[in-house]
Amino acid sequence: MDKKVLLPAGGIIILICFFLPWVRACDIDISGLQLAADEDMGDPILWLIPIAGIAVLGSYFLLRHKAAIIGIIASVAGLLILLWKILVPVSRGELQELGARIQIGGIGTILGFILSLIGGTGKNKTKEH
Repeated sequence: MDKKVLLPAGGIIILICFFLPWVRACDIDISGLQLAADEDMGDPILWLIPIAGIAVLGSYFLLRHKAAIIGIIASVAGLLILLWKILVPVSRGELQELGARIQIGGIGTILGFILSLIGGTGKNKTKEH
């Protein structure tokens, strides 16, 4: 199997999962979109998550010869932002008073970034002319 296929698959998963619930707090599901757009408890830096997904897809379809490096950079940046802003506080229990738990969108976004990383580091088995 050509690992390069994982690059756009990861980008698509990232974009879809941005709109799915990332965190459940106070029995309310909160999507990545809500976390990025909310003026009170959101953080505008989370807009870099879908931008990273778009960069992965755009690099694959528009810049095939540079897709791997752009996909790797976008995936690492997105993962670091996701870990820094969402996963570390939830895993440390910093949001425990809200009963925060990671949901399917957060897990899917992480898997999308991991797929993009694998696709970016994979060797292309097709010959380009």
